[in-house]
Amino acid sequence: MPTRSGWAAWWRPSRHAFQLPLEEVQQGALEVRQQATRTILALGARLEPVQPGPAAQAATATRWNEGQAELALGILREYAQLLCEQRPSAGALMELILEGLYRGVGLDRVGFLLLDPQRRWLHPKRVLDVTGQRELPAFAATPGQASLMAFSLARDEAIWLGDPHGPSLPPDPELGRLCGGQCLIAPLAVAGKAIGCLYADRAASGRGLDAETFGRFRLFAHQARIGLSLIRPT
Repeated sequence: MPTRSGWAAWWRPSRHAFQLPLEEVQQGALEVRQQATRTILALGARLEPVQPGPAAQAATATRWNEGQAELALGILREYAQLLCEQRPSAGALMELILEGLYRGVGLDRVGFLLLDPQRRWLHPKRVLDVTGQRELPAFAATPGQASLMAFSLARDEAIWLGDPHGPSLPPDPELGRLCGGQCLIAPLAVAGKAIGCLYADRAASGRGLDAETFGRFRLFAHQARIGLSLIRPT
């Protein structure tokens, strides 16, 4: 594991980021590709967005990401190919994960947040936002604070704030104001150690989240964990 500046240094592209034997990386990439293909194809019929009427199409077609199953699958295949054929940095892998969530799943804002070396705060490293702001605040990561990010990290579980059938979650007023009461969070860990979180919402458009969107979000988060584990630094 890195010591001087933690995973923040690893985020930057480096020709030394690739540490595992090529055979192990290729096997992991094959697992990413096979699992992603099976999952996306199983959900394919439901991944296609419901076509709105002409008025709604005119109002939203050029602004909101509606989600495209074929695009999501293509990005996951590109992700697996990148692992198999090149020497990617964590940044290159996470760029594809965020793009898949943003355009393939159809979310208004997605972000990758990284733990600082003291493991007290989660700082945004990359954000895609339909409004163009591309910003997220830092979030407390210490267990016991009023932070759903910290809660997700501590439990190592993805959560859906606003799930009408989900478990009760600790209050997080700051996050609630940011996302309008609905968002998705997934912890990222390598070798059993948390390194950060994925975040997503549809606050800009006001569109609701649902179980299928949460499932696709968790799929991309799982692929991220596999990829990050394969290129982890020593």
